[in-house]
Amino acid sequence: MSRQRLPVVLSAAALVVAVLGATPNGFAAFRGVAKVALFARNAGKVSGIAASKKPKAGKLVPLGKNGKFPASVLPVAVQGPAGPEGARGPAGPAGPQGAPGIQGLKGAKGTTGPAGAVGAAGPAGPAGPPGGYGLLNLGRANVTRVTLSSGGAHSSTTAGADGFPLVAVFDASNNDLKVVHCSDAACSSSTSTTLDSTGSVGRYPSVTVGADGLGLVSYLDATNNSLKTAHCTNAACTAFTTATVVPSGGVADDYTSATVGTDGLGLISYVDGGNLRVAHCATVACSSVTSNTIDSTTVAYSSLAIGADGLPIVSEV
Repeated sequence: MSRQRLPVVLSAAALVVAVLGATPNGFAAFRGVAKVALFARNAGKVSGIAASKKPKAGKLVPLGKNGKFPASVLPVAVQGPAGPEGARGPAGPAGPQGAPGIQGLKGAKGTTGPAGAVGAAGPAGPAGPPGGYGLLNLGRANVTRVTLSSGGAHSSTTAGADGFPLVAVFDASNNDLKVVHCSDAACSSSTSTTLDSTGSVGRYPSVTVGADGLGLVSYLDATNNSLKTAHCTNAACTAFTTATVVPSGGVADDYTSATVGTDGLGLISYVDGGNLRVAHCATVACSSVTSNTIDSTTVAYSSLAIGADGLPIVSEV
């Protein structure tokens, strides 16, 4: 269409509108157009902007029942960086103890620690009964002979608790009882102590070592025909006690023999009134005895020992 004809067309259209508006049909048509334009086409618009239930570009979104925009149209919050850790709060109360767990595997053995200090030695126990006797090899080339008492007539020897010889000797030159304690195994040096010198004493002595490890000597008192004992109170027997254990007046001037029983107490065989008797010491020091007759026939000499069954055995002549 040319530009010269455009004004003519527009003028014709305006005339049609004017004519239609002047007729009843024209007014009816105009009213219908107005309804559509004002109510139908503009409904849901604000200032010409339409509404939408879903967010769309150029559309209005209505508020929800709570009077707020739906979350779908709100800007998404961006999480900021984590802030610094706050101060540690106080510890809460301890909870109940849980059930024990399964025992773990046994670990490797650790290194042995250093040895502890040695404790103090305990008190020495009582000495046991004398042991048996080994054979004496008198054929040895190095056997030595030592004079212990120049006036000795009768003697008896044993090994003391210190392992050195202890010898009981009747000193016939003075009628005294002596004891000699050796300072070494060969008895190259010794000490001599007089145990009894009252009257004629010390005949036929017999020495043994009691359960206390100290010497015990039985001997005769020829002056009073009594049986006596001497008990050493140290290993060298430089200190001692003596006792008359059988004061009957009938003890023969004959051999005595002493040993120690399995109870640790002394046993002594002797002759009293022609009867062989054995006295059992009531104490380690043998300050008193009980005596029993073993043989009532006439006897002269006896020797006493402890058998393998722990009981005394006596030989006599």
